[in-house]
Amino acid sequence: MVGAPAVAATAVFLGAIALTVVWENYRVPIVGAGAAIAVGVGLVPTGALVPQGWGAGGSVVEWNALALLTGLILFGALFGALGLTRAAALTLAFRLKGNPVRLFATLAGLAFALSMLLTSVAVILILIGVTLEICQALRIPPIPFVLGEVSAANIGGAGTLFGSPPNVILGTKFALSFPAFLTHTGPAALAALAVTVLLFVRSMRPTPGAPPPSVPRPTIELDRPHVLVAIGAFVVMIAFLVEGSSWGIPIWMVGVAGGGAAVAIAGPRFARGLVEDLDWQTLLFLALLFVLVGALLDTGAIAAFAGGLLATGVTDPIALGLVLLWALAGLSMLIDNVPLAAVAAPLVAQIGAAAQVGTTGLVYAATLGLNLGGNGTPIGSAAGIVGLAEAERRGFRVGWRRFVRQSGPIMVAALAAASVVWIFVAR
Repeated sequence: MVGAPAVAATAVFLGAIALTVVWENYRVPIVGAGAAIAVGVGLVPTGALVPQGWGAGGSVVEWNALALLTGLILFGALFGALGLTRAAALTLAFRLKGNPVRLFATLAGLAFALSMLLTSVAVILILIGVTLEICQALRIPPIPFVLGEVSAANIGGAGTLFGSPPNVILGTKFALSFPAFLTHTGPAALAALAVTVLLFVRSMRPTPGAPPPSVPRPTIELDRPHVLVAIGAFVVMIAFLVEGSSWGIPIWMVGVAGGGAAVAIAGPRFARGLVEDLDWQTLLFLALLFVLVGALLDTGAIAAFAGGLLATGVTDPIALGLVLLWALAGLSMLIDNVPLAAVAAPLVAQIGAAAQVGTTGLVYAATLGLNLGGNGTPIGSAAGIVGLAEAERRGFRVGWRRFVRQSGPIMVAALAAASVVWIFVAR
């Protein structure tokens, strides 16, 4: 039976989300009020807000993720200040002759491929500046490009063991190898990408009679030593992000050190601009959203949902996998997939034991749902939140209605494609 705290946490969460849809410009104070209510009535203990120990764990707020995100944002701003982002954008536009379809497919493919090895947030922060520069230079609408890249990055994260935190959580829990993940979820992710690119391209209707964009050969002047130092420092940061855990280095330290390095490399000329342009509002919104999700976890609201899946009585492994895939995708539209993955791990084990079926195929189904479902709403993934915030900072705003209208149906189609491939490959 679901307890009163779980009902209250669910009501506060859904109420806050509903209000942000209606009053999108006030999303931070709305979610902040919800978080204050959750803490004030005891749905989240005050002690759970503070990071514990060297690893900064034990908190409902993902402090490691916030610190890393800050460092990545500062590096993205540094590349922009040094002119590297604009140079890359103009070069790519020239090489592809300004063809919007080829540009979209190339950028989405890059987002997908890079996200199989790097965190999707890092990939979006690398590509979003390039994308917006290209669209402004060619005078083409940037929103389909932004939405497509966010979708491709989240899909790419489903393809490998290290592609996203949920994959790491589930893969290590069930002792699955990198090759196993690549060969079982990789094909499903590729199918989802193909559907996503095709449908986004179909929605990019050119203006009738519009002349093709003229792309002159770019004249690029860069402070090459400065740029090389910045690129080198970023590569070192990514290396520590990938291998740091095996060396005992917490993620928050990688983020703080990386952000400090970006500011130091910027020097007196650009450092102040980097700090002033840091998107504090997005960081605060994410922190407050973590509190609301923590209330759902601490009160057992998500565990109650898991119990509901077990109570369906379904025992066929294919049917179980499909139910798990789509159910977790639905939850990932509103709830960060990292805490969801922490719940999904014991859920998969329980389902496998209760239905007396193998858990490997269920793990792959769960990871596909957790990664692809985030493409359905503006708050479904950290990559989406960051990508939309950067687009808005440059004057291109995407509200809830437009996001859901454009990305929602494509996400459903991508999930369907991934589901079909999972039935034949990932079991």
